[in-house]
Amino acid sequence: MGSNQVDVIVVGVGTMGAAAAYHLAKRGASVLGLEQHAIPHALGAHHGFSRAIRSAYYEHPNYVPLLQRAFAWWEDLEKTSGLKIIYRTGGVYMGAEDAVFITGATRAANEHGLSYELLSHSDLGGRFPQFSLPSHYAGFLEKDAGFVVPETAMSAHLEGALAAGARLLGHVQVEGWDSTSTGVTVHTSKGRFTAKHLILTAGAWSPSLLGSLPITLTVTRQTWGWFWPNSTAPFSYGTLPTWFVESEPGYGYYGFPMMPDNPGLKIAYHKPGEPVTPSTVRREVCRESDEPPLRHCLEHYLSQRDGDLLALRTCLYTNSPDGHFVIDAYPDKANVTMACGFSGHGFKFAPVIGEMLAEFALDGRSNLPVEFLRMSRFL
Repeated sequence: MGSNQVDVIVVGVGTMGAAAAYHLAKRGASVLGLEQHAIPHALGAHHGFSRAIRSAYYEHPNYVPLLQRAFAWWEDLEKTSGLKIIYRTGGVYMGAEDAVFITGATRAANEHGLSYELLSHSDLGGRFPQFSLPSHYAGFLEKDAGFVVPETAMSAHLEGALAAGARLLGHVQVEGWDSTSTGVTVHTSKGRFTAKHLILTAGAWSPSLLGSLPITLTVTRQTWGWFWPNSTAPFSYGTLPTWFVESEPGYGYYGFPMMPDNPGLKIAYHKPGEPVTPSTVRREVCRESDEPPLRHCLEHYLSQRDGDLLALRTCLYTNSPDGHFVIDAYPDKANVTMACGFSGHGFKFAPVIGEMLAEFALDGRSNLPVEFLRMSRFL
């Protein structure tokens, strides 16, 4: 392919890379996306049929303005693509009254004037009989929460980027990159490409691509399961909200209503799993080791306590030291922007992160509230 000059090169056309390419191309920039795997693929974190989206963000109140903009972008993407991307099912978060999922969500909601309900154990039993919870558990209900379909969302961002003129190349291995004051060069298995700006959105491959940084990113193997409950009606779309239940301080199980285009009740465990690398991870599932932690949720927190296993799947988390995103210029390289460490809760932000990355590349700064996600917090 030889040498090619564009405005911006995006390395890693996954969740955030696809969104960045979309926003760059919509703004009229010439953009080249390079992906070592297929576009899209199921080897990282942009698959699985459902990703929760919520506004009362227990992780940090500063995420709320970004989430509000993300909701608007998802709705805009639905209109422009004609695809159904976001489902507002409501969201209920359950745990001890002092659980971070409840106290943090309440704090974020109060700080930003969001609507919510606090539910007692009795309230939960009456309104959500699908769950069987310890007597000291309470709940937080957010009516506008729901989920995004990652495969459809990825398709909309990719199609939109391509239609606006982006060039996206799959199965291209990036071998290295360098930056000078006049531009950046990316060396690949298909030749050398140059640009004014480089965006690095490599997900689980970030630790090797980013080189020496003052932070350590840890990649972990995660599993999801789909079960067929003995009675499906209580868990169907329109009846069951998106949900999260605390199993230990700071961690727990989550799931979504059953959808007709994806059989089964999805259950996942939100806690960093076994540390791996993308090249050494065991991608094959093992029922003997991968099913029991998920079945534990059925047996201890759901009212039916049983169900046949339909499927197990894996994905990768890329965890930052504090669990928050890292979005910033690469140290001492103003024409290189990186976005990484989305720690299992980043997909819902994809369109606003893409907008932010496009602003960094084309304007040198972003008007969005990003300071709390900069790398300087670790220094």
